[in-house]
Amino acid sequence: MKLLTRRIAVTLIYILCLQSAHAENNKIKIHEIGVASSRGSILGVQAYFQKRDFQSVENFLSRIRPILGTAKSQGFLQRQTIVVFPEHVGLYLATLNQAESVFTAVTESAAMQQVACRRIIPFLWELAWSDKKDSAAEALFQVRAAAMLEAYEKIFSTLAKEFQVTIVAGSIPLPEIEMQHGKLRLKPGPLYNQTLVFRPDGTPEEQIVKKHFPIARELEFMAADQTTNYQVFDTAVGKVGVLICADAWFPQAYAALEEKAADYVVVPTYTLDQSILAKPWNGYSGWEAPADCNLTDVKTITEWQAFNKYALPGRIKTSKIKQGLVVRLRGNLWKSGPTRSAEQDPTPITDPQLNADLLVLHL
Repeated sequence: MKLLTRRIAVTLIYILCLQSAHAENNKIKIHEIGVASSRGSILGVQAYFQKRDFQSVENFLSRIRPILGTAKSQGFLQRQTIVVFPEHVGLYLATLNQAESVFTAVTESAAMQQVACRRIIPFLWELAWSDKKDSAAEALFQVRAAAMLEAYEKIFSTLAKEFQVTIVAGSIPLPEIEMQHGKLRLKPGPLYNQTLVFRPDGTPEEQIVKKHFPIARELEFMAADQTTNYQVFDTAVGKVGVLICADAWFPQAYAALEEKAADYVVVPTYTLDQSILAKPWNGYSGWEAPADCNLTDVKTITEWQAFNKYALPGRIKTSKIKQGLVVRLRGNLWKSGPTRSAEQDPTPITDPQLNADLLVLHL
């Protein structure tokens, strides 16, 4: 019965994640899964971001504070709450403190070209040294890395301390992050898709989560974590493992979390384009399929069916991990996200009545 309940809960969580919306008002839809208990909860924040939310730290905080404030006022934000943000939420901090023309640009490439032009000499230097397929993307994020990390840390440290909760801050493309003498530093080298976790006092955990299986588009300008070290954090609700998006499709990730006695797993992910879920599944992007993958499923089942079979809903069924939550990026941002081409990326579906979806997983 517990296994059946867990399977149903995971499926319901992702179904709720499929709803897409965006708005400028403060209306927030809260989805509860399970029954409140003394064990606490995991809160997924799916804010409907606007481009200008990334124009400054203050803008970003202004978008998120009312959302978390609503959760707190309704009793969903307590000391025993883990707050989770989506994958690539930090990527758009590359536009921090940029000109107005960046935020009126329609496409991501047009916006990023303008960002690069503001620091053209460092950009050209990084471009000359890049050996990646998308050398321009790598060069841009290398040039903007220090400013992005400073903003990312300030945003999520502030929110964690202000609301007295643990925050899984969503991911950001940066050179390898390390902790030195209590300070976050960037090591020279390739970009990684990384996530930090912030304690309720605002300090970052020393463990850094890096993506082990970047998809093909990401591999054009980022590197994969070559280690077998999957991160598990001791929190107020128990041991929580963090898998970034595609990592949740691989069985070794769950085996590694089980070895570290993870109670729960959270998966920051990115899918602005909802329509892809109804399209044929193209298989494992950028990587050889695991041994348990039925290769006849490629092109014959949908992305949604593949997700339920090979990602969190399917993988957690055979693991000892109790529950899991997928948290997805939302919003009305520049066309062509970090994982799609402009031709494949239609305008996201929006709902003018909503400002955010909050997913509350009671443990």
